[in-house]
Amino acid sequence: TDDMSYVTYIVSFAIWTFGAHGLCSFLRLHHGRLDLKLITDYLMWVSVFQCVIAQVIDNSPAVQMFVDSICLGNNTHMHEINRLYGFGAALDPAGVRFSIVELLIAHQLIKGAGRLKTSDIWYYYISFLVILVLGCMISRTTTLGAILSIAYAGRNKLFHLGNSLNLNRLKSTGILVVILGISIPIIVHLYNTDSNAHQQLRFAFE
Repeated sequence: TDDMSYVTYIVSFAIWTFGAHGLCSFLRLHHGRLDLKLITDYLMWVSVFQCVIAQVIDNSPAVQMFVDSICLGNNTHMHEINRLYGFGAALDPAGVRFSIVELLIAHQLIKGAGRLKTSDIWYYYISFLVILVLGCMISRTTTLGAILSIAYAGRNKLFHLGNSLNLNRLKSTGILVVILGISIPIIVHLYNTDSNAHQQLRFAFE
């Protein structure tokens, strides 16, 4: 084949692999440890930041100009097709990344049950919701991560209390109910009162 994209795949793979290796080495040096929870936490906050900054870029011309000055090449196309974007996060690649982070969060909530602090559970659920809602506005592929996370949680009986009352699962379920009870009315209100939110939510969940 004379398709040069195969050459770029190899170069891109090497860059991402060595970049990830260098970053993980730095995290191990800084924290004195490197585990899946630490990586999940960092990826979660980066994803939340990307989702939030995409909204800020869309609503603030000054921020948009600043971001475009850093990575204009990619963002010109985003303007043409009128899609949200963050710092190098847009379209399907962003959705795939968000989906992976959603699965990592689900894994921490399930496998870390009993070890997680209450504050961690709050952070994970809120972050999951932010990534799901705002992430779908950037890329609807994010929905795939939510579907797989729910299937994974169901398979591992995250919300199944069974015959014996499991305090950790009950606490986790209670936190989720509170978060949904607060966020759903807010989302519905924005959908009905804010034209921009209405348009983005329709795109995300049509």
